[in-house]
Amino acid sequence: MEIRRSKKIVVRIVWVFTSTYLLRLMSASLRKSDPYPVWQNVAIVAWTGMRGVVSLAAALAVPLTLSDSSPFPGRDYILFITFTVTLATLVLQGLSLPVLIRRLGVMDDGLANVEERTARLKANEAALAYLAEVDS
Repeated sequence: MEIRRSKKIVVRIVWVFTSTYLLRLMSASLRKSDPYPVWQNVAIVAWTGMRGVVSLAAALAVPLTLSDSSPFPGRDYILFITFTVTLATLVLQGLSLPVLIRRLGVMDDGLANVEERTARLKANEAALAYLAEVDS
């Protein structure tokens, strides 16, 4: 089961890189509006993707009982193994993320702060415009 999980991680990393760069290669308008990101940022996105959500949902979808009202055989084991593998993957990748970020040399560009300030400013302007409209 762990080999399958490793393959999924590799496939996800390959898919994220392929989709990120192939879409921009094929679309000039996308390249213009959203240029190629640096590979280090793409690597972090590929490494930090959601893990185990579909596996847990599928395991939880296993019925409690069979059609003859007998307990579903091995359901508890299925849930336990799925949860354990998902948790191990999350912990491994979660704990390795700071190391990966440092190794890739990724630094905060401050863009998130600028975007947040801009959003707050626009929200304040909209609130003031609404108050002015209500007062008149």
